[in-house]
Amino acid sequence: MSKKMKTKILGIILGISACLFIFVLDISALVLAIKAKEAQNHAKHMRMWIFECKVRSHDAFVLGVAAAVSLSAAHIFVNLLIWLVVARRDDSQKPSKKLTKVFFVSIWIIYGVGLTLLLIGTRSNEKKGISCGFTYHNFLPMGGILCVVHAILSLAFYAFVRCEG
Repeated sequence: MSKKMKTKILGIILGISACLFIFVLDISALVLAIKAKEAQNHAKHMRMWIFECKVRSHDAFVLGVAAAVSLSAAHIFVNLLIWLVVARRDDSQKPSKKLTKVFFVSIWIIYGVGLTLLLIGTRSNEKKGISCGFTYHNFLPMGGILCVVHAILSLAFYAFVRCEG
């Protein structure tokens, strides 16, 4: 086998490994967000219309922070991976700029909205004691679902960038 072929195979193996790692980080963020929601539900609460008084859950707070960190780590790795793939190519091999920008902006929007939802859901469990106010029940699971969307878009983006050039 030639050196060029070995380098190409190694690049494919490393790319697949990186994609699996990113996918695992995003899925772990989903699982952590669901576990945080479950911990939040175990706390005592009284609800009246859209207002709620409840005991804050430290476990839900810790799990929510872990979900946000996992999503952020996945996002950092996606950006590094794409940057490495695109930066190694010359101008004639670079993928379509228009579609690349659409993917890139979409991934950043999904990341921003998902992280915001996770942080809002986590923040409602930040301190010990009883809190009264609006309910934030579905923010953690919705943020977790966006983690899966982030994984799918990120892997599709990587496949596009890798195959296009």
